[in-house]
Amino acid sequence: MEYNVKSVGKKKIAGFHLVGPWEQTVKQGFEQLMMWVDNSQVSGAGVGGRLLRQS
Repeated sequence: MEYNVKSVGKKKIAGFHLVGPWEQTVKQGFEQLMMWVDNSQVSGAGVGGRLLRQS
């Protein structure tokens, strides 16, 4: 599994903290975060995905 970490300017962010093996929890965390973003009508494309993107 590959991942990319990118520094960006100061922003408000949202995230999930899941405990368990990276390979299992990272996909679940992104799915939960994006579902929350969609349901909460949060503005700003790529919330969370810009900071850490699963490849």
